[in-house]
Amino acid sequence: MENIASDERPKACNVLCIEVSCGTRDCDAPIRIHTVVALGTESLLSEARRLVSLSTTDQIGCGSLHFLKGSLREAEVLGAYFDTENWELAYL
Repeated sequence: MENIASDERPKACNVLCIEVSCGTRDCDAPIRIHTVVALGTESLLSEARRLVSLSTTDQIGCGSLHFLKGSLREAEVLGAYFDTENWELAYL
């Protein structure tokens, strides 16, 4: 990669798992959303809240079969962490 300009090199990234409340009172089964983010992300929770606030969904559900549909702007982010599964990330 020595001959590739720095802006053309693949950026280091990881899979972020964001846990979101389904919105049903007393439900303790979060919805898990996975997305790819740059490794340099400073605050995972802040980044998770930002990403979720910009997202929409077409019916994703929690383990108790409660579903969210539409804008996630008001969704409650419960937590965020890097998923350590062996994800294979392809660079497009």
